[in-house]
Amino acid sequence: MYLRKVTSQLGLRLKSLVPCFHKSHLENLILLVIGIAYSRSVSLPAAANAAPYRRIQVESRVQRFERLVQCEKLVPLEALKPVAKKVLKGLSRRGHTEIYALMDRSMINDTINLLFISAAYQGRSLPLGWVRVPHEGNSDLKLQQELLTWFKECLPAGARATIVADREFHSIHLASWIEQDLGLNFVLRIKAGTGIEFRGAQYRAGELVSKGRAHLYPSVKVTADRQATHRVNLVTIWDKDQDEAWLLITNHEDGPLVRRIYQARFWIEEMFSDKKSRGLNLEVTRLTDPDRIERLLVAVTLAYLWIMEVGALVVIRDQWRQVDNRGAERSVSLCQIGLRWLRKGLNEGFLPPLFTGIFKLLEAS
Repeated sequence: MYLRKVTSQLGLRLKSLVPCFHKSHLENLILLVIGIAYSRSVSLPAAANAAPYRRIQVESRVQRFERLVQCEKLVPLEALKPVAKKVLKGLSRRGHTEIYALMDRSMINDTINLLFISAAYQGRSLPLGWVRVPHEGNSDLKLQQELLTWFKECLPAGARATIVADREFHSIHLASWIEQDLGLNFVLRIKAGTGIEFRGAQYRAGELVSKGRAHLYPSVKVTADRQATHRVNLVTIWDKDQDEAWLLITNHEDGPLVRRIYQARFWIEEMFSDKKSRGLNLEVTRLTDPDRIERLLVAVTLAYLWIMEVGALVVIRDQWRQVDNRGAERSVSLCQIGLRWLRKGLNEGFLPPLFTGIFKLLEAS
């Protein structure tokens, strides 16, 4: 009875966010989101067992989920676009806060290569969408532009955003396209061997670094390609405790700000861990078909966003000590707090916060 109430209430919210590609499939998507959140697993049998629905047997629920991941009308970027718009609108806070959009690539079960975009939030990142890389290894400029164009379409009018990415995305052509075509900011890490022209002299980027120091080089030209005339700023950072330097090209002019922005890039790694071994155990899925894995990821993304929102609200309401009592400060992530709160509600019979897609600052408490 408890989970039926959760299903009913959460279903009303998701129906307003996710396009109704088919009523029965939307119901199954809602059930799968709940099953993943409460079972902490993307295994379809585990999720089906954790999401009782009317008097339908577990085997029948598994079949429903299997039909969902086979549904060709469930297109990830289309299904997630309204949700991404909601998340970004909340983070932009009416244009007063800049969004840090983290771009990175991840393999799922050594089966499917995906390029993700997410939004930095409180030490983690909120997944928004992805495109498939149809080969092993790095993505290319065309795929990066496809994903970032979708991201820009999700941004509310007037919102400011910085695209943050590591050395896989070091292309000056990507940087200039982000600034000139999308009208956004960027912080992209480049390789030490990248050619740099600064004040008429030629360098390798790594030659401009001094250990223990940070420096901003304004208006440098990256690449020896004469057709690439776009100039950027280069920020070099090599702290004494770092094994190697950060070499960052950007259109920001504040060196310390660039450092803070790039530090957020590592939050996407925490999100990947939350989805895998530290949270939802994405690696246990037995699906091998790339299309089906992507459709499963739609449910995983919605479940993760809901769990993170629950965790954030529990912290804002100063209730986190009920699920994390190790000391005066929090010892676990928002994802773990959200998962523990869902379990506590199930055991004690109180309904969890419903998914809205609006993430508030934790300082708002």
